[in-house]
Amino acid sequence: MRGSLRVTTRWRGFGLAMAALVMALGGMAGCAMRDLPIVGGSEPRQPGEYSTNAARHIFATGLENIDRMYIDPVLVSTIALHGMQALSSLDPEVKVERNGDTVRLTAGPKLAASYIAPADHDSSGWAAVVAGALGAGRESSEKLRATTVENLYQTVFDGAMHDLDRFSRYVGRSSARDSRASRDGFGGIGIEPRIEEGVVRIGAVLPETPAAKGGLQVGDRITHVDGTALVGMSDRAVIALMRGPEGTDVTLTVARNVQPPFALTLRRARIVPATITYRREAGDIAYFHITGFNTQTSDALRVMVARAKTEIGRNLRGVVLDLRDNPGGYLDQGVGVARLFVNNGRVLTTRGRHPDSEQIFDANQTDILNGLPMVVLINGGSASSAEIVAAALQDLDRAVLIGSSSYGKGTVQHLTTLPNEGELLLTWARLYAPSNYALQRLGVIPNICTSGQSASAAKSIEDLRIGRLDPIAPVSARRGADGLSETAQVALAATCPARTGVNDADLEVARAMLTDPALIRRFPHGSSVAVAR
Repeated sequence: MRGSLRVTTRWRGFGLAMAALVMALGGMAGCAMRDLPIVGGSEPRQPGEYSTNAARHIFATGLENIDRMYIDPVLVSTIALHGMQALSSLDPEVKVERNGDTVRLTAGPKLAASYIAPADHDSSGWAAVVAGALGAGRESSEKLRATTVENLYQTVFDGAMHDLDRFSRYVGRSSARDSRASRDGFGGIGIEPRIEEGVVRIGAVLPETPAAKGGLQVGDRITHVDGTALVGMSDRAVIALMRGPEGTDVTLTVARNVQPPFALTLRRARIVPATITYRREAGDIAYFHITGFNTQTSDALRVMVARAKTEIGRNLRGVVLDLRDNPGGYLDQGVGVARLFVNNGRVLTTRGRHPDSEQIFDANQTDILNGLPMVVLINGGSASSAEIVAAALQDLDRAVLIGSSSYGKGTVQHLTTLPNEGELLLTWARLYAPSNYALQRLGVIPNICTSGQSASAAKSIEDLRIGRLDPIAPVSARRGADGLSETAQVALAATCPARTGVNDADLEVARAMLTDPALIRRFPHGSSVAVAR
């Protein structure tokens, strides 16, 4: 998912804390801003059977957030009606219609229920109507009774949000749980299990985790978890057995080579999936590949940069930050990564309808590279938080960008955890680069374009050496893009056609620039985006 998110947990019986902790997700993965609850409480769980009361709480939370947070004004009455009308996709005999102040639900020729329409922005009132209509629909329709409760919620929210933008959506509780684990971590032991011909093997062991400290190895077979045989289980079922609350124990039965199987008890810890890899490139260049932005990304990058500086020492020529095919993640992590490499200046601005969506982010720390040259690789799969980093480092004259135009995911999503543990993602702000152009649709255009028909690493390097650079998108053009039609915005981005996948020319040009400082010095980055021809 590419996207940007503001994350809110809604707890039954408690209000929302608006102490903004800015974060991102993405939608492709996204940028997110998270609000934490003022106090804790027991989050209501979705029951196995349909409960009108539980549904009312879920839809009240959802409709209230759409009404307050969505970037454009909407009528709660309209989206609630569209949500109920989507029930026809499950059973064509079920119809919901509004006639004046009356909302009627019919199942075939039979009137199943009738309600007085609440006021247009009465979220609680419309939630009660939706919950009642679902209950009445289930009583009158065998097809609705045969549908899982979660699928009913999915259907109604999909219908309600159909007319919103494509990044606003409802994520069911199962998928939402997986997304939270990727973003925030989970209780586990730190292995990646792989099922091969029914046998569960360890495909990877994450460093500094209970599995690594316990001596588990890649290739080990796991036959049982807490005495439960894993034969015939799916990936999801195996993972569910291994995960659990932090601080709890899990016992694995492990078979290694020809040794007798042995039991190993490990204490679960918080596992946050790694989003960064590092390698030494071309001798004296530090290469960092960032695949997403979760809660640990900026801290992990700081640690890895320190490692690279120690490993390479005074010979370190520069850094390559590879953001290709990075779908995004938490907004605060994108801002945090950009701040690592600049001393001062505007990093990002967000603007929307809700007062809390108006945010300004400036650099507030010291460049951890002390001005060493940087190259950032981007492509059409770079979105959301990845675009925040690329735009900031480009506009602040800190890095040269190489590759193709990025995705153009320039909106922030507000994420609310609903009482059933599903998630509601609502677009609530737009992203603006330091030079004040909107990232939506236009995205980030690289300084050196490698996606054109005549582009090649050798030609780009030669053009750089002789100073043959053609401006393709000056700041003035990008600043005016927000007022252009969608077609014109796409055309401007297409001056360097978006491309996904790894292009070897990107890294080859980056290596050439970082091993020849004269190329960096003569490159007119910042005030205009240019391309070697």
